[in-house]
Amino acid sequence: MFKRKTPVSTNLPNSLYSLESLILGGIQQSILIRTDDKNQPIVLFLHGGPGTAQIGFARRFQRQLEKEFIVVNWDQRGSGISESGELTLKNYLNDAKELIFSSAFPVLSSSSIM
Repeated sequence: MFKRKTPVSTNLPNSLYSLESLILGGIQQSILIRTDDKNQPIVLFLHGGPGTAQIGFARRFQRQLEKEFIVVNWDQRGSGISESGELTLKNYLNDAKELIFSSAFPVLSSSSIM
């Protein structure tokens, strides 16, 4: 239904537009990162899953936010193109901590977390 890529803006030298696949909580999960300036603080968008994710609709509604923040849309476990695994509050919280503090993902570990 949705393309598994994100359009790139070549006009902004400090921009970042990327669809990434990460292992969080032992399962594959996806994030969409979009910003006009990768020196901005991060906003991690939690869509409330499980089920349909926000990544496919994000660009339409979050374009203005991308000018002031690094907007990270996360297909949490059981949503969108991420795997399910066990759906518990504890797993969601652990996945979030792992994503936020992951040294494997440089843009998140080197930016300001809001």
